[in-house]
Amino acid sequence: MGGYAGGGAAGGYAGGATGGGVAGGGALAPARRRRRRGRALLAAIIIALLLLLVFGGVFVAFALNQSSATVTLTLESHTIQNTYLVTATTTTTTTSGQVQASFLTQSSSLSKSGQASGYYSGSHATGFIKFYNSSTGCGCPIIIPAGTAFTGASGVTVVTDETASVASLCYVTVHAHALTYGPGGDIPAGDIHASYNSKITAQSPYAFSGGQSAQGNALVQQSDIDHLAKGLQAQVVQNAQAGLQAQVQSNQHLFAQPVCPTKVKSDHAAGDFASSVTVTVTATCTAEVYDYSAAIQIVQEQVQTEASSYSSDQYVLVNGLQTTVTSATVTDAKAGTVILAIKAVGKCIRQLDKSLQQSLPLGLAGTSVSSARVLLNQIGVAHVDISVSGRDPNTLPADSSKITIVLKS
Repeated sequence: MGGYAGGGAAGGYAGGATGGGVAGGGALAPARRRRRRGRALLAAIIIALLLLLVFGGVFVAFALNQSSATVTLTLESHTIQNTYLVTATTTTTTTSGQVQASFLTQSSSLSKSGQASGYYSGSHATGFIKFYNSSTGCGCPIIIPAGTAFTGASGVTVVTDETASVASLCYVTVHAHALTYGPGGDIPAGDIHASYNSKITAQSPYAFSGGQSAQGNALVQQSDIDHLAKGLQAQVVQNAQAGLQAQVQSNQHLFAQPVCPTKVKSDHAAGDFASSVTVTVTATCTAEVYDYSAAIQIVQEQVQTEASSYSSDQYVLVNGLQTTVTSATVTDAKAGTVILAIKAVGKCIRQLDKSLQQSLPLGLAGTSVSSARVLLNQIGVAHVDISVSGRDPNTLPADSSKITIVLKS
């Protein structure tokens, strides 16, 4: 009984222990799972932190590698402003400092007709009176003064225009005119048959003619000619100037405005009996041109020579020259020699050697901004501006390919 009991007790303990173990294992399983999940989460967190550190370091390294710099160099410059003399000549050959010139001529004519405006008061018929001295002997010639009047069979009175001196048995013929204006003074031949005294007879051997009646708008006046000419002059000068300008080649300039004198001709003079008058105005323009392109080339060469005197470095013109011809002085009118004063204004920029430009990024890589300024100021630039992007704005990238050089005039 005791053994059984002991065994039972022992078995019961053991069984209880074993049962308890079994029962206890069922109760502890969720706790173990929770501890496992905690350890897994902690491991995941640690791995994430490690990855963050690794990739963060890569990102920082990448960001540092992306550092770049722009170095802007303002080049030294000089403004040139001076007046240069160039000689232009029409001679067939030119020497140093001379350019070719030539004379141009262009004419133009225009005509216009208009009505005469003068009042014509009429005209006298004219003819001749023939005197005969019937006296004999050696007496002195008989004098018939000018203005002596004779009346013919038609009743028209004519007056001599000249004094007649008629010797014995001689004939003398003088001009005469009818006192009556207009056609009424036209008398037939022989209408005058009169005596001056007992010794002198007067006859009209030919008919008197040319008598004109009075009428308006029948007499050309100077104002008629002037009025027509004035209306033509501006246009004819403009036409001649346009024709002359068309002769100027693209490389040529005029010394001065063309000289364009005009001439006026009319088919009737002032005072002529005519109902209309035609006026012709002719303008002839002359001018001298010179090779402007060659003159500017000479000035540019002189400017470049002046620019090279600033230092041993090369200076070149930028944006061209602003040139103005300030005066043109004729020194030989026959040869067409003119001295041109040409004012030139330009900007010369110092040029950096290409090999120096290419080596600058290598020399500046990894240097401090202050050291870079000192280095760049030694090559003779007017101004240095350095812009660095990245973690350290005071240091240029170690990678020279990340450094950009910009030249500014």
